Amino acid sequence: MSEKLSRRVARLLEDDFENRKKLYRTMKDFYNKRSKVVHGIDTEISSEYVNKIQEVLRKSIKKILQGILTRHHEDIIDHLDFD
Repeated sequence: MSEKLSRRVARLLEDDFENRKKLYRTMKDFYNKRSKVVHGIDTEISSEYVNKIQEVLRKSIKKILQGILTRHHEDIIDHLDFD
C-alpha cells in the first residue's frame, strides 16, 4: 500500500522527475511512520514534519477535487497508475 500511495501522490503533485522522486520518498517515510504509530511503536515526529505532510495532503485534495470536475475517479486513478 505504501508503494501505491507514494507513487500516486508523487505523480499527482509533481511534474519534474527529481521532485517526484523526492516526494515519493517523503510519502514512503510518512507511511512507514504512520504504520509504526498505528501498531503502537513509539515514533518521534516533529511539528515541521507534520506541517509538511499536511501541506502535501491539502495539495492532493485540491488537485483531486479539481480533477473530479473534469474526469471520473477511475480515469484519475488510471492516469496516476499508467500514464
